[in-house]
Amino acid sequence: MKKALIALPLALLLISAAGCSTSSKDTASRAKNSTSAVKKAKASSSSEASSSDVSKTSSTKKAEESSSKPATPAEQFSSLNTNIGAVLPGSLLPTDFAFTAKQWVNATTTGTIRNYTISYSEGKQALALNDASLQSAKPVLKLTKKTYASVNAAQDDINYHPVQSGLPTVALGDGITGVREGAAGTSYVTWAEGNWSITVSASNVAKQDPLPLAKKAVAYFADHALPVPDGPASVQLVAAASDDLSNVIQWRKGAVGYTASGTDAMKLLQAAVSIK
Repeated sequence: MKKALIALPLALLLISAAGCSTSSKDTASRAKNSTSAVKKAKASSSSEASSSDVSKTSSTKKAEESSSKPATPAEQFSSLNTNIGAVLPGSLLPTDFAFTAKQWVNATTTGTIRNYTISYSEGKQALALNDASLQSAKPVLKLTKKTYASVNAAQDDINYHPVQSGLPTVALGDGITGVREGAAGTSYVTWAEGNWSITVSASNVAKQDPLPLAKKAVAYFADHALPVPDGPASVQLVAAASDDLSNVIQWRKGAVGYTASGTDAMKLLQAAVSIK
């Protein structure tokens, strides 16, 4: 009987211990599972944050790249002039030019600030100033500066055409009268405005007439002014469209001669009056 009484408490003690042990294991397991869940949550959060950072960085880079690229040919033209000014400080540059729609403007420079050439061309994409691929590009607008040994030498290089008397005259509008003449299959209309002699030529063989372009130029000069020259200066325009730089404007400042040439007469005038 005593043995049974002794065995009973001992059995209860063992059952209690086993219960405590199981309870402790369950608690430990729950704690472990909880810790694992927290770690997974943190890892997931960290991964999402990292992915978000990468996405933001990518978006930022794309935005920066997009903002650095010119959106229009006009913006490209302005950007190129800024870069040209850095390469040739103090250079005279046009701020306006009517480039062909949907064509990008590009540019190359050669020389130094004393003697330089700046060539603008059109292409299917915007390129950096002096891009190597532009060496073979055909310019639509070219600006040159040449420093001479003397004022007389600079003046001698300007193809000035004074208006000659005794030739048939023609009214050009805005109170301007020009003279007409012809030679070797070419007709000319010439007139003067200030120090500028202005001549428009046209091919008789191609049955062209210089008068319409002459009147158009006079009307344009009524509201726009070319650079102020030192001494006689010259404008030579061609009535027919051309791929060559056959339209030429020349003027002098001291012993420095400037020339602007272009493929299109009115576009060249637009560029020339904007030179600063």
